[in-house]
Amino acid sequence: MTCFESVKDIAAPRVAIVHDYLVQMGGAERVVESLHRALPSAPIFTSAYVPDVMPIGFRTMDIRTSFMQRLPAMERRFRTYLPLYPFAFESLNLSDFDIVLASSSAWAHGVRVHRGQQLICGIRTGISLRNDCRATTGICLGRCWPC
Repeated sequence: MTCFESVKDIAAPRVAIVHDYLVQMGGAERVVESLHRALPSAPIFTSAYVPDVMPIGFRTMDIRTSFMQRLPAMERRFRTYLPLYPFAFESLNLSDFDIVLASSSAWAHGVRVHRGQQLICGIRTGISLRNDCRATTGICLGRCWPC
């Protein structure tokens, strides 16, 4: 047996992609598209997904959402639900995956991983809540982001 024959017996790692939300199309969502092109069998986990505002190609992807998907008017009020996002990502069950790729500017990198899993985070510039946080959520984010 050569070393190459033994490599055939090794199972490919199971990979999941995690993204903050898919409720608007922007640069972060283009990153998710690129990750999916590179890893087409990897499901995408997200807090919420609004198909009508996303490019049609997303409809063929395996997208799995959190409990936030069922909140009213998610496509218009996703900023209103700001306090719930950390809980949404902590509630995702990623135990079937060896590698979790988190594409995040806010919450997705807060997913729970277990012993033996690898979490790889691509963290971008923070979300743009600074200028409109009080107007959309009624929450002032305090010292770091003055309202």
